[in-house]
Amino acid sequence: MTDEKSRFILDILSGKYFNKQGLSPGYVDPANGQSVQIFNDDPANNNPFQKDFCTHYGINTMADIYQNVPNNYFDLTAPMLLQAAPDDIATKATAIGAYLGTEGPKLIYSAKTDADFKTGQQAIIDKINSMGWADVYAFWQNNWMTAATAANAAVGQ
Repeated sequence: MTDEKSRFILDILSGKYFNKQGLSPGYVDPANGQSVQIFNDDPANNNPFQKDFCTHYGINTMADIYQNVPNNYFDLTAPMLLQAAPDDIATKATAIGAYLGTEGPKLIYSAKTDADFKTGQQAIIDKINSMGWADVYAFWQNNWMTAATAANAAVGQ
């Protein structure tokens, strides 16, 4: 692989996100020259944040959190089995999200008293209920339970 292609993958495509999370081995943040990697087995390579983190949790490297904790794993089977929302649910969820994204901050910044906040909060709850919140919630609750049941059945639980 050419250096240009390698740099493109690491800086633009999925590597960009792996780098920011510290998942790419040997990645150095160009902004500060610090090593950014979780799976670093040499404490001498810890950057200042990693040193503080390790001291706080009583570990040697960031990798210890992921590699040396019994039963520490991420089972993504159930989330992968979630079904896409049907159009009516997706439309309601989008409208509710847009409403909350505008009205929530307005309430936070405009309420002068606890009573104002409670009144505004109830108005928001009433509005999202009228927009179909119960349908959206029921769909995702059922979707999750179906996926989790299928995932558990796949591993014999």
